[in-house]
Amino acid sequence: MAHFGKSAVPAAWHLRLVVWESHSHLSPPPTSVSFFGYTHLTGGWDGGQAEFVRVPYADLNCLKVPDSLEDDQVVLLSDILPTAWHSCELGEVGPGDRVAIWGAGPVGLLAAHCALARGAERVVLIDKEEFRLKFAKERISMGRLETINFKDTKPYTALREMFPDSGGPDVCIEAVGRHYTNSWLHWFETALKLETDPSDILNELIECCRKGGRVAVAGAYAGYCNHFNIGAFMEKCLTMRAGQTPVQKYWCKLLEMIEQGKLDPTFVITHRPPLEQATEAYKMFNDKAEGCIKARVVMKPGKKEGTGQTETAGQTTVAAS
Repeated sequence: MAHFGKSAVPAAWHLRLVVWESHSHLSPPPTSVSFFGYTHLTGGWDGGQAEFVRVPYADLNCLKVPDSLEDDQVVLLSDILPTAWHSCELGEVGPGDRVAIWGAGPVGLLAAHCALARGAERVVLIDKEEFRLKFAKERISMGRLETINFKDTKPYTALREMFPDSGGPDVCIEAVGRHYTNSWLHWFETALKLETDPSDILNELIECCRKGGRVAVAGAYAGYCNHFNIGAFMEKCLTMRAGQTPVQKYWCKLLEMIEQGKLDPTFVITHRPPLEQATEAYKMFNDKAEGCIKARVVMKPGKKEGTGQTETAGQTTVAAS
């Protein structure tokens, strides 16, 4: 047994392709990734938000962390911090870059944090929820974070005003995914099953990015989209990269950066309910209530008082096998 946050962090509730590559005698999976708690569609593994979790191939899917770090500092190494870093890798964010990020959820927030840590000159966060944008400016200061509320201003217009010399950001990062549409056209087409994924956010990135710039897609997409602006993508000589996050690839580097104080993912954690309140917690961040956004909730398991069982609050126990 290994205590979560003290001896081992399981990979995102994600079992990556590297597992199968290292066990070549096994049949390859039908997809490149499996997830805890996502039914047999993605591996059939039991859910990860529980008192105990069985981690297959723990030698590859668990990361040892030092006792000097608190649980909150390392729990997000399991998924969203590597995903945020991966988005910056896809966009090749480096010193002097101007970066625009669509989506001020936890991945978008951490992507902004990572971009600044990688030396980006300016970072612009785009969302329609004002409380998210206000939260971001309060928590990710460094004097270089700017925001756009697309309910008030069109990102294309605002970004051209912000970057008049280049006509747009060097890097545009999509941290939204297939679950949101910005137009009635795509709302109807997805509702009528005429497409699985809307393209309006992707098209906006293509339109806003400077000529010769880079587009990185960290948001999850599942199938087909209509009205993709392939013409603007080609004519502007853009580069687009996307893909599931290879969590284990970034573990050691990110853990070192946390130890050195270069990254601090704890700022996205706004609520810490006990595990037995999981249902209420999910409803809270689904409704965006109390300033809570999905994945900012860290549920700490623990036995209820009066059960006669040992208190385990603050620890998640992982059964490694």
